[in-house]
Amino acid sequence: MNINDNVPGISIALIVSFLGIMLMSYFNWISFAISGKTADTASLITAAFFVISAFGLAAAVKGKQANTDFSVWRRLRWVGVALMVAAVAFTCYNAPGGINFSTFDRVKLKKSALNDVNTLSQVLSDYRTYENNRLSATVDGLENYVMFNAAQTDGTLLRFIAQEVLGGTNSYSLSRATIETYRNVAEQRIEGGNVNEYSFAVTKLRDAVNRWNYTEVNQLPIDIRVLADTLSTGLTSISRRLRFPEIKLVDGIYTCENDCRPLDITISPVNNGRSQNVNGEWRQYSINFPTDFADCFKPDIKTGIVLLFLALMYFFYYWIAYPGGRSTISRRSKKSDEYGTLL
Repeated sequence: MNINDNVPGISIALIVSFLGIMLMSYFNWISFAISGKTADTASLITAAFFVISAFGLAAAVKGKQANTDFSVWRRLRWVGVALMVAAVAFTCYNAPGGINFSTFDRVKLKKSALNDVNTLSQVLSDYRTYENNRLSATVDGLENYVMFNAAQTDGTLLRFIAQEVLGGTNSYSLSRATIETYRNVAEQRIEGGNVNEYSFAVTKLRDAVNRWNYTEVNQLPIDIRVLADTLSTGLTSISRRLRFPEIKLVDGIYTCENDCRPLDITISPVNNGRSQNVNGEWRQYSINFPTDFADCFKPDIKTGIVLLFLALMYFFYYWIAYPGGRSTISRRSKKSDEYGTLL
């Protein structure tokens, strides 16, 4: 059979190479999307990549199989090969993020993001618990003070009662009703100072993670860092402004102590610049998604194997194409031809 006697149909080699182009385009698109490009921009660049890759393959194969004008077709062949090499090199540079994000690290990354959101939510919960416990201790002390009708009272406690409990009056007269009013106002102060806005921001961030949109996910590391920094500095600042002292009887005199025992919050890798001398309680939390997301763009052995496999698929049709210069030599049919399968 002469090589010029073409058998109609699409060869398996062409399908393999075409799948190679499709997979390279897909992983490149994912990388574009998760690196911050819009869906339209990512699609436009990927379409250009697909066209150039397909043209390179077609030119290389056509030039290799040419039977006439060898010098012209040889130049076309090597232009095609150069385009194919460039397509593979570009994929090796750009696609590791897309490969890791959509395959090896897909479950890990989303879990890491959700864990960070849960951590930020826990920071808010711990802040509320800590401050409400401080408030409850102060209210209990005030109720004991009223119950025992203490005759001797320290001036520090009297100033606290006048300024904080009774709202800046000159009176020192307490009752259960005024203490309950103080509790209600203090609870609002605990939730004030943007705390409700922080809760809304955490909920919004959780919704974004649950959507896991390729074109939005690149913003998540930034949002997590910003919110962690906001909570670290904001809640610590609010806690430092809340005065909930310990009211107790010392040597027969009612007094108040430790009216400034803030909850000092550090969220790693965010640092709120806390002092080494903390009168209250220091709690440290950690966030990991920003680092994990950045790591997914780094090539490793797994992505290297995938990229090598994609390159072999892409070049497969070119490698098995018969050179046109041998077309005049008769040859026996390939084994694949005997079974009706084209390679």
